[in-house]
Amino acid sequence: MLCEECGKNPATIHYTQVQNGIATQMHLCAACMAKLQKGSDTMSSLISSLLSGIAGQQEERERQDELRCPSCGMAYKRFRETGLLGCADCYKAFSQQLAPILGRIHGRRQHVGHVPPAQRARVSAEQELERLRREMDEAVAHEAFEQAAQLRDQIRALTARQEPAKAVTQEGETQHE
Repeated sequence: MLCEECGKNPATIHYTQVQNGIATQMHLCAACMAKLQKGSDTMSSLISSLLSGIAGQQEERERQDELRCPSCGMAYKRFRETGLLGCADCYKAFSQQLAPILGRIHGRRQHVGHVPPAQRARVSAEQELERLRREMDEAVAHEAFEQAAQLRDQIRALTARQEPAKAVTQEGETQHE
């Protein structure tokens, strides 16, 4: 394909501009692109914004690589390299990064598989707490403060019921060690 500007050199730069919903494609050689850059603030600002976007993505990736699980100390960078997490708490520590990955792989972001019988009550209570918290956040966002207060009270009651059960479980675990 030849350059659309000069018609002589091969087009090595393929540029698409969308303006007011209309896409315009340009196929240019390096020399004509350089001429357009000099004469066009739009083109130079486009290239500048493109480069800054790439730099921003790199900075975000570096920031994510520094994340660590507070329980096992595993770095998110290590997960990206191996595809393996260090402990169960890594799912919470890296939840924002894992959500889109799990969504792509499994088609959903929430576990729907088998739960061992001994864990069903705890998992069910945790799911209920999450649901109540989401509803409370929505109520606050919609300024339905009475509903939010009722949901807050339900959350507190459910949390209070879970605390004694956790204490008994932890005492039982320490006795068996």
